[in-house]
This record gives sequence, C-alpha cells and structure tokens, in this order.
Amino acid sequence: MHRKAQLSTEFLVILSIIIIIALVVVVLLGDYIDISAEAARKSSRAYWKTTKVGILNWVVNESGDALFSIRNNHDTAITINGFRVNNVELIASPVILRVGEKTLLSGDVGGGQGEYRYSIEADYETDGIDKKFISEKKLEGRYNH
Repeated sequence: MHRKAQLSTEFLVILSIIIIIALVVVVLLGDYIDISAEAARKSSRAYWKTTKVGILNWVVNESGDALFSIRNNHDTAITINGFRVNNVELIASPVILRVGEKTLLSGDVGGGQGEYRYSIEADYETDGIDKKFISEKKLEGRYNH
C-alpha cells in the first residue's frame, strides 16, 4: 500500500510541474504576441511618416470616427484631390499643401474593436502631373475607446 501512495504522490508532483510549465509558456507567449503587435504598430507609424503624402499621426475610435494629420513630403507643392482610408473618401474638395505643410483630415472610416489594418489611397497633382499613391503597407493601429 505504501508503494501505491508513493507512486500517486510522485504522479501528482510531476503533473503539477507540467501544469506550472504550461502556464509559464502561455504567459510568455501572450507577452510575445502583445510585443509583436506593438512593434507592428510602431513600424506602421514610421513607414507612414515617410511616404510622399505622409501621415504623421492618426486616431480612430471604436465608432469609426477618425482624424489624420497629413504632410506633404514632396520637394514641391502638391494638390491632394482624393484621400481614401479603407475605401472611404476623406476629401470633399482639393487641398493644396506646400512643401512640409500639414493638414487634418477626418471622417468615418468604419469602427470596430481591438486592432485595425486599413488600406490608403491618395490622388494628387504635383508639377501639373496627376499621380496616384496606393499603399503597399497597411496603416495599422488600435481602436481608441
């Protein structure tokens, strides 16, 4: 009988160790996922600041209301004729921006919870030439409450 009790105790100790290791792995993976999501958002912000029609900052709330700070990163003035976020047009009439000049654009781009990834398109004119920018990289972020 003593041998069975010892085996049962050893089994419970081993099972407890396995459960503790599994919990540690879950916690570490959870932190890693949060860290990688934050890194993706930071990478997105760095990318969008440097595009020809740069997006310096943006905020989107859960109901979809959005505000974007746009800057002309060209070496000449541009006229923005269209600016779409998630296929939603945010410009009602053309916006002229001198070199380095900024403007704010706002609109309802569709809300949600958690993370978002939006496509960006811009139609603009510089030196009398019509140009179109279609994002290769998504604009990433987290909805504000």
